[in-house]
Amino acid sequence: MSTRTRTYRLHRFFVSCALAFAMGAAGAQTASEHTASKQAAPEQATTEQAATAYVAASERFTAKASASPDAPLLKDPDTRALLEALSDRRVLDARTFTTADIPMLSDVCQRATAAFMAYGMHNVRERLQAETDPARIYTVMQQQMGMNFLLYEDEITVLMPFAIHCGARMMQVLDPFVAGLKPEEFTPVRQRGLEQARRGFQQMYIGMITAGVNPANRLRLLQASAEDAAIYASTLRPNERAEVATAARKELAGAHESLQPSLRAIADAMSSTDCTGLCLR
Repeated sequence: MSTRTRTYRLHRFFVSCALAFAMGAAGAQTASEHTASKQAAPEQATTEQAATAYVAASERFTAKASASPDAPLLKDPDTRALLEALSDRRVLDARTFTTADIPMLSDVCQRATAAFMAYGMHNVRERLQAETDPARIYTVMQQQMGMNFLLYEDEITVLMPFAIHCGARMMQVLDPFVAGLKPEEFTPVRQRGLEQARRGFQQMYIGMITAGVNPANRLRLLQASAEDAAIYASTLRPNERAEVATAARKELAGAHESLQPSLRAIADAMSSTDCTGLCLR
């Protein structure tokens, strides 16, 4: 695969992931109106502590990324510690979430997306300052974002699994919330948001399956994707799942044995023809 082709594919993959996570977070934020926390105090306190720690790490990362023209790299011990904090699943795994948690989950997921987007958008604004032609702007942005994934693949790969898991938790709590809406409350804005999220999730999975990243990073992304494949599949319609399943099986045929369990799990989850909850919306 040529560098140009790989750069284009990485740009498409990166943008699909960012769109999926951003639309999921936006949909959750819209759905969070009039919800209030009702968890038992010990569980709520544990989650709130983890969320507070995550927000603090997010703010430290943003400050660090803004303080230098160079992107923070894993080889720097302080950056490594921050990326590990932004990948800490304790905030997601402390307990089962309910619709009352949508605002907190939305905030955490948006911060997770912003962290890897900081790498994807590095130097994009500077590259576009001299551009005025719309077509040229798109080309330059595509080139820079694709190149950023090549340059910061390791950093992005550390961050992205958390965003995948966070999006899955959010879909789990949106499902019962949307199910409880009256027909008139499921507004066109919410419908469009869900449709855009579906498209993003589908492209995210196809991107994860075919991403031209190094073997260790690819394994990490596929394992995270496989873990939550059933949750994401439940938001897609059967025909949308079928495209992902086909891509996974096609890739499975020539995949390294270390990747096969994850690809098989994705293909199996996306082969489901059940359609309930968000799938019906």
